[in-house]
Amino acid sequence: MTKKTFVIDKIKSLILTVGLMGGIIYFLTFLYYKTNPLTFYLYALGGASLFILITYLLYAKVFVRIFNKLIPLEDGELKEKIVEFTKTVGYEVNKISVMDASKRTTKLNASFSGFGQFKQVILFDNLINKMNSDQIVSVLAHEIGHAKKKHIVKNLFMTIIKLAIYFSIILFTSTYDELSMLFGFESANIAFGIILFLFIMDPVSMIENLIANSISRRFEYQADYYAATKYKKENIVEALKILCRENFANLTPHPLYVKFYYSHPPVAYRIKAINNIKS
Repeated sequence: MTKKTFVIDKIKSLILTVGLMGGIIYFLTFLYYKTNPLTFYLYALGGASLFILITYLLYAKVFVRIFNKLIPLEDGELKEKIVEFTKTVGYEVNKISVMDASKRTTKLNASFSGFGQFKQVILFDNLINKMNSDQIVSVLAHEIGHAKKKHIVKNLFMTIIKLAIYFSIILFTSTYDELSMLFGFESANIAFGIILFLFIMDPVSMIENLIANSISRRFEYQADYYAATKYKKENIVEALKILCRENFANLTPHPLYVKFYYSHPPVAYRIKAINNIKS
């Protein structure tokens, strides 16, 4: 990354943080003073859920383009194989784009975003430079596996559940008078309630991450199984080895650390599971 890119990224991130987070806090504060606690909870949860959904739908069309350039994938062997595979499994996409990720990182990645007409494939330029066509298609097959197994919808649903828990805690910290009075306030205070919420989130998020990461690792095994059975098993194995090498993955993480912090299983576990799949 160049110094210019670094500075511009920091400025853009600051503007987005102030704009989005400032807007969210203003929205919560407005609801807090204009509604009763139950209405505050329902509107806050509904508004946050809608924001998450819109962000996901517009991720590639708006948010990615704030930091990166997306160009259409050129016609050729790779595009033909991607289109052929997506048609074979009944998951056609409207757009395949290449992201100039090499401006900021050496890591490899590919992703799907959006639903329906918003559906789009994004490939890191690093991925195209480091893998052959079959390996790239196997990575996309893994991502399609997530979509076919409804992991995207399930993750959105789990996010809404998580938001419901978070707003329950905010409701408690910002409306319970006795709690605020312990810290010298005369009554409940929304600003103090949000600050206290941030402290409470440390132990809560540890438990939440333990559960969420366990589910996420299960989803990854399912997506690997889909890629191995719908495309070529040897290609997804080779792709995982390249991803592991280029992304500097830890080959032997401690199992307990994996349970708490890994959203993906270690590569060695994934390759072993794929090799155990019967042809």
